[in-house]
Amino acid sequence: MHTCTCVRSCSGSKSEFTFESFSAAMARVKNTADAKDVARVMRVELDGLQSQLYLVPDDETLVANYCKFLCELLDVTPRPNVSLLTEAAAKAFKGTDAGAAASFAERMCRAIKYCRGKKKNRSGAKTSEAVRRVCCKMSCFGVFAIGRRQGGRREWLL
Repeated sequence: MHTCTCVRSCSGSKSEFTFESFSAAMARVKNTADAKDVARVMRVELDGLQSQLYLVPDDETLVANYCKFLCELLDVTPRPNVSLLTEAAAKAFKGTDAGAAASFAERMCRAIKYCRGKKKNRSGAKTSEAVRRVCCKMSCFGVFAIGRRQGGRREWLL
């Protein structure tokens, strides 16, 4: 079991928790954003929908390509879905093909699902840095942290 020390970005306070304690809480988190909010994040973080970046066959590469965007997206809504991301992509990038927007949305939801599955991994020794960042963003509810081992326990630092 991992014990983490997180520094919350808004208050600066430290809190300790375990990944297992948040797995039940994340099971039924609802979508809290609308397409306008997500479109704003897309315009800031992405330079259009580049198919060579999101149509990669490997999920690790997909998460690495969109790590910063996924972390910012999880700040806006903890549980994005395909319809929300499709609508947001259409609003963010005018003139985008509906099929490309839907494909992008499906791939981003697949990346988040992949990270959610990796979050349940107990050791995390083989987890890439990008996946670890997205997993921590899911677990800490608004904390962007980088993990490192220190004295047998994982510590998350801002």
